[in-house]
Amino acid sequence: MNQKKPHVVLHTGFPPIDNITGLPIEINKSAGIAFSPNPSKGQKVDMYGGMGEETWWDRLFPNRHVHLQAVQVPVIGQSDHPNVDSIISICASTGGLFASYAQYPNTKHCIVSPVIQSEWEEESAFSLLEWVPESPIVLKKASVYWLIIQTPQDSFKWVYSQTNGDSTDELGVAMETESGWVLRADNDPIPSAMIMVQDHQ
Repeated sequence: MNQKKPHVVLHTGFPPIDNITGLPIEINKSAGIAFSPNPSKGQKVDMYGGMGEETWWDRLFPNRHVHLQAVQVPVIGQSDHPNVDSIISICASTGGLFASYAQYPNTKHCIVSPVIQSEWEEESAFSLLEWVPESPIVLKKASVYWLIIQTPQDSFKWVYSQTNGDSTDELGVAMETESGWVLRADNDPIPSAMIMVQDHQ
């Protein structure tokens, strides 16, 4: 049986070469990007789709889901502590009953990583957060999910992409505020992120 290779389903662009800045991530002020595990098919998506460990039903219909392989996010730490501690979550979506209603992260239905420390190389302007789940995480192809970045303690910045978002795979960017989640304005920059998945073997 051929080994199926991981493939990218979200790539919002690389950080710029200079003038690097980012979206502030603070305690109780997370941020997220919406994405589809199957963006190239152009099929209708279910904003309320499930996720979790692989079940017998998933194994019975393997073409309906993928496994989360890896998440990579560039971040900027504090000057005296360039390495960043963060928690990465993959959450379901919530909102109105109709497709025209705004959708937001459903933080009550998430799969959460342990605390991850970024890898920083000396003289680099940013470091890289990477999460590779130890066990398979099932994402339904016909669903939309949110990649959520949060901090367990110290604030940091989620590096903006050098693109303006016109040609990226993201389906929305949201920021957490004291009054709840708010969506990014169309002309606001988009954080850089890459998500890789693997088809069911």
